[in-house]
Amino acid sequence: MAPELRLVIVARPASVEGISFPDNVKIFTNLPAPVTWAIAKQSCGMAIALRSDHTPNGHVTMVGAQRLGVPLVVTRSVGVADYVDGQTALMVQPQEAADMVQALRETADDPVGAQVRSARARANAERECDPRVWLRYFVDLDARFKSLA
Repeated sequence: MAPELRLVIVARPASVEGISFPDNVKIFTNLPAPVTWAIAKQSCGMAIALRSDHTPNGHVTMVGAQRLGVPLVVTRSVGVADYVDGQTALMVQPQEAADMVQALRETADDPVGAQVRSARARANAERECDPRVWLRYFVDLDARFKSLA
């Protein structure tokens, strides 16, 4: 639906098996993580397309992209609500290809807007998703469990 965009998909082979893609889509499978993140960092944005509004997926990808400052287009889902919103990513409805295409075009055509959203997302990720924040959470949780024992 967007032949003018150059798209890259990084996936596991089973995720793309049997699908034919147009010429403007390049497929990579089983890439090492550093190569995958280099592709993301060099892109104008990243799409996280989820199957439904209850799909709990994409968290590592979202946080990684946010920490790298990569603009995001994400399917609205209860599973992503703690990580992105309309201020930090372009949000699209599940199973709505036209919405996804529009958001991808907007990301490519409005790099300033995309960078504003990604700067907000990066600040949130640095504050909320820093490993030290998670470590403090689990240390506190462990202490609470031990106090119950």
